[in-house]
Amino acid sequence: MLGIQALRSCMYVCYMKKTILFCMLLLSIKATTAQTIKGNIKGSFGPSSIKNNVTPTSSGFTYGLGAEAYMHILQKYKLAINPSIDYVATGYNGKGASTTDKVKVNYVVISMPIVFTNMENLFDYGKNAFVAGVGPYIGFATSGKFNTYSNSSYKKMNFGNTVSDNRKSIDAGLVLKSGFSHNKVYFGLQYNIGMLNVIPKDRIKNGEFIKTRNFMFQFAYNIF
Repeated sequence: MLGIQALRSCMYVCYMKKTILFCMLLLSIKATTAQTIKGNIKGSFGPSSIKNNVTPTSSGFTYGLGAEAYMHILQKYKLAINPSIDYVATGYNGKGASTTDKVKVNYVVISMPIVFTNMENLFDYGKNAFVAGVGPYIGFATSGKFNTYSNSSYKKMNFGNTVSDNRKSIDAGLVLKSGFSHNKVYFGLQYNIGMLNVIPKDRIKNGEFIKTRNFMFQFAYNIF
């Protein structure tokens, strides 16, 4: 138990270090690029599910916390890169007495959509802006747990590609997003479409697959 708690603490510290480094990088870029960079802190929540051909499932709940930036690349066409890093807790529920009832997996997710906006500069006081975009994401699993029956206790999830593992440690796919900003605040929707089969390679039989799906409501506040 102490070992697990130490590992989780270490993962949390690593995530915080990554977030701080990410913010420092944005600040350094901001210092040399005038008004072309905007940085936010953000939160998200919504339904989490999977697409699979293994067992019937229903949606669980996902939530996350992170940081993002908007870096204009083609102001003439009002396009920007929207890099972000988030700590996201996902999950889904199984159906039936013989299936896994609950699965929970936590990820550090890095995404890089290209977005269109009707404003050259976002998050200015007195201005509203619309945002819509698409791009890739990659998620690195930090921890996970599952139970096999509704009354059973949770078991730790192992990540890897062997028969003794429960999930692959990496997920990746496509992110779709849209929203609007008012002054310094952003409200939006984001849909993460997993394209990798997260079943460990050595456990795949007869073309089985599990692919993640997360639909999130997002809110962000501009800090510079």
